[in-house]
Formats: sequence, C-alpha cells, structure tokens
Amino acid sequence: MQSFLPIINKVVALSVAMSQVFVLLTIALLLTKKKFKLLDFVSKYILQIIFLISLAGVVISLFYSDVVGYAPCILCWIQRIFMYPLVPLFAMAIWKKQRNIIDYGILLTVLGLLVSIYHNIIYYFNISGAPCGASGISCVQHFVAEFGGFVSIPMMSMTGFLLILVCLVSARVYQKRHQ
Repeated sequence: MQSFLPIINKVVALSVAMSQVFVLLTIALLLTKKKFKLLDFVSKYILQIIFLISLAGVVISLFYSDVVGYAPCILCWIQRIFMYPLVPLFAMAIWKKQRNIIDYGILLTVLGLLVSIYHNIIYYFNISGAPCGASGISCVQHFVAEFGGFVSIPMMSMTGFLLILVCLVSARVYQKRHQ
C-alpha cells in the first residue's frame, strides 16, 4: 500500500484543488443571479451530491487513519463528528426524497468548517498552544503535503466542508430564486 500512497496523495490533492475551483466558480455564478445549467444541476441533485461528497470525506479520512496508519489528532476527530453524520442523514433524505434536510446539513457543515478553519490556522502558521498536547497526536504533524505543502489533511477537510456548504447554500438560494 505504501508504494501507491504517493499516487493516492496526488489524486486526492488534485481533487481538492478542483473542488476549490468549483467552489469559486459556483460562488461567482450564484452572485450573477442568472440561470446556469451547473447551478440547475446542483440544485436538482443536491441530496445525491452531498451524500457523495460526505461519503468521500469519510472514506478518505478512514483510509488515512485505518489503512495508512496516520492517527487523527483531536481536531480531526471533532471534524469527523460533523462530517460522518452527513452520510446517513443524506442517504435517508435521498431515500425519503426530503429536501428539507438541507438546513440540518448546513448547520453540521458550518460547525465542521469552523473547526477545520481553526485547524488550518494552527497547521499552516504552526501556532503553539494547540489543543493537541505533547502526549497525543500533534495537530501540526505533516502527514500529507502535496503541491508545495498547500494540500494537507487539514486542507482536505476544510475544502470538503466548504464544498458541501457552498453546494447546500447555492441549492437553497438558487431554488428560491428560480422557482
């Protein structure tokens, strides 16, 4: 598995970069207040999109911790608390065809995003006094550092939460705007 790890890291890092571009594009399109096919698609399939993004986040986090052996720090665990419930929540919403779940998804995502922003600040600015003590796994330990160190595990998490939030909010706003 270790021989494939650099390839997997590059694929995940490329996905993170593409997700960040998608977030910027979606925000720009949403701000124009016009009708776009991309936003139509996101609005129509929001439950499935969020299910797949959150499932990818869960699978990637479990891959790095349980397959590769990178122990998660306390902030990673807290972020998992907000990401993991999104999978069954949106699976149930797909099954029952309930779009009103979006508000609950937004709440979980905002809370996870706030923790991930804090984690990124600690990670990239190497702030001492992080909640991860010397006896535990460090919040600033560099397990993955792709694209010159830009894409890390904290950046992956923040991008996942940001992508989910932008999709949820854009679906909510776009649907109200173009009904």
